Amino acid sequence: HSTASDKYLDFGCLVLDAANRAAEIYEVRKPDEKRYLLNFAFSNLSLMDKKIKFSFNSIFQAVYDYSKTQDVLPSMDSDHDKRGQNPLSCH
Repeated sequence: HSTASDKYLDFGCLVLDAANRAAEIYEVRKPDEKRYLLNFAFSNLSLMDKKIKFSFNSIFQAVYDYSKTQDVLPSMDSDHDKRGQNPLSCH
């Protein structure tokens, strides 16, 4: 259980790092790598009337929602009791 929890935390930190550095990463990548990055972060990408339409993949939607509301991300333990729990840190 603790190994799975550590891997979940590592993956979350990786996603947050990618989200924070997405523009920087995108600028220096080759076209096929840019496509992979876009597919990793977005779903349903389309162009209509010169406007890009998109949806975030679920993990990036959670990051986006957090950035807008500053609410705690859903990282509570199984009893979902927020009292006495500290938010996870990627530092």
